Amino acid sequence: MIGLNENEILTFFAVLVRYSVLIALIPILGEKAVPALVKILLALSISVALYPALVTRGWIRPSDAAQWGTTVGGLVRVFGLEVMVGLILGFISRLVFDAVSMAGDIAGTAMGLASANLYDPQQDSQSQLLSRIQGTLALMLFLALDGHHLVLRAVLTSYRWIGLGELHFDGNMAQGWLRYTGQLFRMALQLAAPIAIVLFVVNIFYAVMAKAIPQLNILVLSMSISGMLGLFVLLLSMPGFFDATRDWFSQMGDDLVQWMKWMGHG
Repeated sequence: MIGLNENEILTFFAVLVRYSVLIALIPILGEKAVPALVKILLALSISVALYPALVTRGWIRPSDAAQWGTTVGGLVRVFGLEVMVGLILGFISRLVFDAVSMAGDIAGTAMGLASANLYDPQQDSQSQLLSRIQGTLALMLFLALDGHHLVLRAVLTSYRWIGLGELHFDGNMAQGWLRYTGQLFRMALQLAAPIAIVLFVVNIFYAVMAKAIPQLNILVLSMSISGMLGLFVLLLSMPGFFDATRDWFSQMGDDLVQWMKWMGHG
């Protein structure tokens, strides 16, 4: 930072804002279990390392800070738009993990595991055991596919499409947001479908048995049978789980590029 003029310092902090928001949201690094100081130092290190490359390639121009950096309104506008860019890219990078977590909750509820919730330090909330297991498996696959590198590279190239304070909102973004939100629920239902469908049929069988044999304690039997059957179906559907999540992680890079084009009118 020594030797930078006022415009260069303002531009650097604008870059730091985008990276800081992304680091706070992306999988692994953005989890609440990671100390805030680690996130801050990592965002600062990345910004210091990449700032010269961004200036050299012409993706950011410190001279532009002479216009937007002279007023409070200009600073709020540029920094606010940088926060929005980081939030949108972070949302896209977390889409698969949110779908996996939702699928685990749906399947766990069908298995009767809702009464055995655990504290999840990553989400800072209660989560079901099945959701934790599937989330850990998805995280390991994400690391094996170098997904964290893909997200960081995407943010670096985001300056090619979206300059500092140049985020644009249009119809494509609104439609894309609705489509990706719907895709979140679709992916969650797709992952939870094997267990949910099997246990739905089993519950119908329980209802028939309860009517046919009133003396049978269906509540006690259903909890153990549903849990064991759900775990059996989970093991059988595990190859499909890995195939689906791998395909979604592979598509993540194209999704990030598409969103960057929309936000920058590329």
